[in-house]
Amino acid sequence: MMLKLMKSNFPDGETLPEKLEACPVCQTSQWKVNDNVGKKIPHKILRYFPLKPRLQRLFMSEKTSKKMVWHKEK
Repeated sequence: MMLKLMKSNFPDGETLPEKLEACPVCQTSQWKVNDNVGKKIPHKILRYFPLKPRLQRLFMSEKTSKKMVWHKEK
């Protein structure tokens, strides 16, 4: 149902995959094989690394902070 709704909103000639359950290139499932009927387990998990603490650590070092400044220092 979701794919039908999306196809109706796209212009003619736009191709969408037939199923959202499989990769459009290699046709492998995006879910791990699970014998339980509960929640599906994805093959890959996207990890999020917060940017703010990483930039703070980089700017704490005088050596790296000088290299990261894009404008001309006076």
